[in-house]
Amino acid sequence: MQPNALKASTGENELEDAKTWEEHTSEIKVPHMPYNKLASHRAVVCMPYDTSIFLFNEFYSANMPVFVPRDLWRWLIGPVTAPMMEHRHWTADQAQVPEGLGVPRSSPFYASVHQPMGVEQALEWSAYSDWAMMPHVLYFEGVPELFLKLMDAKSLNQASVSMKVFNDEELVIAVENWRKVVQRLIYAVSANN
Repeated sequence: MQPNALKASTGENELEDAKTWEEHTSEIKVPHMPYNKLASHRAVVCMPYDTSIFLFNEFYSANMPVFVPRDLWRWLIGPVTAPMMEHRHWTADQAQVPEGLGVPRSSPFYASVHQPMGVEQALEWSAYSDWAMMPHVLYFEGVPELFLKLMDAKSLNQASVSMKVFNDEELVIAVENWRKVVQRLIYAVSANN
């Protein structure tokens, strides 16, 4: 993008404090709040809600202790899980499902007809969310407990160290997987030449 086009699309004021293009692009979503400044906080409290999972993963990858409510199921309803996104039940003729699988009896993406997601359904599916499955996520049951946990620097540091170990292990696995993909592509190209 050309500098003039950037000024037109973002507005002149947005670039005033950025000394370089790299400095400007290092900011995420919140003007004048660089990623490293966000990650320098003691911890973050996330409310599990549809698109906030992206920030959850950003903070998690920065080894920043992440607090979420223990009762995850209460927070599952959002724009893509709202009743208007209702599942259309298939008839036996319409269902083209391989033998043995069948249609799931519930889904995190569909609710009862024009009703919020049922408690049992929300409880079941919340266990499969990143909020529940990622290791070293910290949970709280209420504001008093959250404040007490936020003041426990030793536990926060321990969670951060454990997250770093997990993230480093996942990075090694990801790099190895991509290395194998590249090797296969190189082999396929050389075999066809």
